[in-house]
Amino acid sequence: MSDNQAALAPKESSTNCECTPQQQQQQQQQPAALQPSSASLGATVAAAGCATNVVTIPVPILQTEGNFAYVTVKGSLHDYTCTVFGLNQAEVQALSTRLSVKPCVNGVLIPVPPMVMLNTLAQLSYKVVCSCGEAEICWTMQREHSPDKCRCHKQSLPAQQTLSDMDFDRGIWNAAIYNDVDRVREFIKKGQAMARDDCDYTALHYAARNGNEEICKLLLDEGKVDVNVVTKGGATALHRAAMMGHLNIVKLLVAQPKINLLLQDESGQSALHRAALRGQLEVCRFLLKKEPGLKLLKDEKDKIAFEYIMENANDDFKLLLKP
Repeated sequence: MSDNQAALAPKESSTNCECTPQQQQQQQQQPAALQPSSASLGATVAAAGCATNVVTIPVPILQTEGNFAYVTVKGSLHDYTCTVFGLNQAEVQALSTRLSVKPCVNGVLIPVPPMVMLNTLAQLSYKVVCSCGEAEICWTMQREHSPDKCRCHKQSLPAQQTLSDMDFDRGIWNAAIYNDVDRVREFIKKGQAMARDDCDYTALHYAARNGNEEICKLLLDEGKVDVNVVTKGGATALHRAAMMGHLNIVKLLVAQPKINLLLQDESGQSALHRAALRGQLEVCRFLLKKEPGLKLLKDEKDKIAFEYIMENANDDFKLLLKP
């Protein structure tokens, strides 16, 4: 044993040790794996009254330490509330701008169905990596976490949202996503029916993609929005509704007198291309009934919609789109 090791080794008896005989006996019976190491003792000897019986952790363990951050969503598919564990303070603040958040033991209770919560957290870059349970399910979600860009530590700013994020949350787009009819109507009265976000999406784009028919009707009837308005990527509300298979929204949009069914996005894809790519048979059938010319329309890759249907598509689908 070296001199340093001898100095750190616990002595059989010590007049300076404040431990009781019972505590000393418990320490001697403690398994070796749980005994404090010489390094731990060296780090704590100056701060502890009885250094040989004290093990300290010098810094708190952060959930977001490393390359990934994790949260857990717990709830039932039959319930309208869920609990989220592992959110940092900035993320809780961001969610509080749009939802009612109540603290609970080790987490927050949020009055929305768990599937809505999963989609909301996806907007904060989280994705589901595993789940377990039956009646009550726990979904574990993960996002990339770069230590050099981390905002989770105490020295970071208290809010994680950018001004653009905050504008989105408070704007008509968020209200359209969450089917908040009253808020959308208020924005229409303020002349914001055609307001665009950073990517030139309008409320109609978001409502169409999410299948919110009442919002779409409100925007078209009271807001007098342009049914053919496109994003920076050239997508119309019809593109987005067709892609998601919302046939009721597709019918509503196609019924508008100025609708242009042949509009193509920046990739040259029509609403039919997008519906075919996602396997939306009924939407494809309806679009071709209204505009047969869509069948031969080619995109930037010189492909027609038929070339995008899945290999395992049924015969009806192949027969419908085959030129």
